[in-house]
Amino acid sequence: MAADDFDGFFATRKAALLASISAAMGKVILDDESAAADPGISLDISDDTDDL
Repeated sequence: MAADDFDGFFATRKAALLASISAAMGKVILDDESAAADPGISLDISDDTDDL
């Protein structure tokens, strides 16, 4: 925050939170930016209840 880079701060914080959640869940989390960069990635929710 001392660098007065609000957008950079939030981007870094978002990445850290997603990494923490991903590690806790044991699953990869795709954010909107990674999906936009790769048109082969779908953000459609799939039923993974068989994994339980």
